[in-house]
Amino acid sequence: LQRQWQELLEIVEWISPTQEQVHGVLVLLAIRGIVKAKAVTRQIPKPHRRPERAITFLMECCQQAVPSATHLSDKAMEVIKSALEVHETFNLAQMLQGENVPGSVVKLKELIRDAEGEEALRNYMLFLLGFMSGVSGGEGSRFMNAKNAEGFIAGVRMLQQLTSSTPRGIYWGLLVARADALEIPRETAEDFALVRLACLARVQDPKSYVHLRSAWDGLGIRERDLLMDHFLADGMDQRAYVLEFLPACVQNAQQNKVIGLSLLLEVLVDIICNLHPAVASSPAGEDAKIVPCNLSDLAEFVQVVKNRFIFRTCISRARLRWLGDRLTLEMTGGNWARLNEADSDTTALANTIKEISDRQRELESRLHRNEGPYKLQRVIC
Repeated sequence: LQRQWQELLEIVEWISPTQEQVHGVLVLLAIRGIVKAKAVTRQIPKPHRRPERAITFLMECCQQAVPSATHLSDKAMEVIKSALEVHETFNLAQMLQGENVPGSVVKLKELIRDAEGEEALRNYMLFLLGFMSGVSGGEGSRFMNAKNAEGFIAGVRMLQQLTSSTPRGIYWGLLVARADALEIPRETAEDFALVRLACLARVQDPKSYVHLRSAWDGLGIRERDLLMDHFLADGMDQRAYVLEFLPACVQNAQQNKVIGLSLLLEVLVDIICNLHPAVASSPAGEDAKIVPCNLSDLAEFVQVVKNRFIFRTCISRARLRWLGDRLTLEMTGGNWARLNEADSDTTALANTIKEISDRQRELESRLHRNEGPYKLQRVIC
């Protein structure tokens, strides 16, 4: 604890915050929660509904909604805007959870090429330190305990090497550190895919990793190969999908006794299979190396759905919608109307047939598979 405290002090010393920076960040921490209210965001023009853009819009056009902004100096206002610009481009909390990709680090690197960009990074780090310390609320810091502080410090240290390290080295270096802390394998392509999945699942100990590995091993060869391609895509040489709110989906699936992690992974395969044609058929994603997709609707749905078959087939009733350069997965009324549908003989039979079909396809894959072991083709340093 003493070592971690000293490292946090060194990070603050590196940021070297002024009074205006502290004022700006405190106001940002105070007002950022307002954009979580749908009643507020519905009144904001669509191009500004992203959380970071929504806060900027409210400060500039609707200060009656965020009166604290009226007391900011021009410099403090710039601190907030620059921190939000970095946060929209690159989210460190997402990297700590394995949500984003090495290509996200490239975008951050491009943003901070000049002195103003480095100052924006320091503003962002100050905001992030306050934000992470305040997660879960309560007295003191419930979230920034010894275990979580280790990951945060490692993330900041990696980003301090932006000018001297490669994006892949920064990204996978952080995940390797995470694997070493959990004492889990990191040798093969499958190992690295599972390390990233472990971050997404917020695995905290080897026992939780064993449960995750069991769910992974229950998938078919085709499903595992597809997920490995997804989790190892870097957004630089290969197109990568950044599935926002996937950690919440995993957490809610594990807490829902009807669903569980194995079934969520099957649904994740369906999502990825539907993302490919959605991106290929749209000018918005045709040349994009990184395609964000918002899964917040799915996170809410998996938390409360009561029928395995309804969840297993939910993507067939969902819809992918473009909003600017981002995709959103909408569960639609076809899913929400069946939310409380309990298991019946019909759905149980349909679920059994689906499982038999999946097993048959897996057996056919094993019989006809002539490929050698899956090899890691991507450079991770």
